[in-house]
Amino acid sequence: MLLTPEIAKCPYCNTEHLYYQAMSGNTIGATFYSDGFASGSMYPDFKQYGKCSSCKKVFKLQNPTDNNGEDEKLPSLPDPDLYDFIGYLESGEDITADDERYIRTRIWWFFNDRIRRNQPVFSDNADKAIWKQNILVLISLTDNLSPESLLCKAELMRNLGRFRHSRSLLKGVKGVDYQDVKRQILKKCFQRQRKVFVIE
Repeated sequence: MLLTPEIAKCPYCNTEHLYYQAMSGNTIGATFYSDGFASGSMYPDFKQYGKCSSCKKVFKLQNPTDNNGEDEKLPSLPDPDLYDFIGYLESGEDITADDERYIRTRIWWFFNDRIRRNQPVFSDNADKAIWKQNILVLISLTDNLSPESLLCKAELMRNLGRFRHSRSLLKGVKGVDYQDVKRQILKKCFQRQRKVFVIE
């Protein structure tokens, strides 16, 4: 995977950070999950948000500056975690629907990461309420216009335990490239299984 060093300035306090942005990669050896998440040593993670190391605010990466090798002493740019993103959505920042969909997808993945690590999904009832509300809003932000969006919405419905609705959405998934994933999600629906799983 090819990485390039870049510099991002916090728009709130002007602290500069050094980070590495993926420029290329491949799916060799990557593991794919039913929620659309993928992991692998060569699978690229294109950063879109960072968290300032000084003021701790989350911000979108825009117009980064190429690093010429003279700024290695700059602080590294932390990645926002689950609760950073939740706080960002609640902060009143003006964000687009696409950006909200991106953030809420990451929140969904953060909760599913706990399943991937064989950890409890919720720390308390408030945590579960955050998870459910995020999924409901993400469903409302996801259209039915492409096989990818239909698969995503069907998976969200399955996670909620709405298996009949999930199966109904899967009926609209056309195209030979999507049938294997569709079949595996459908199987989990009939088994009444809600958790994220590895796509075989």
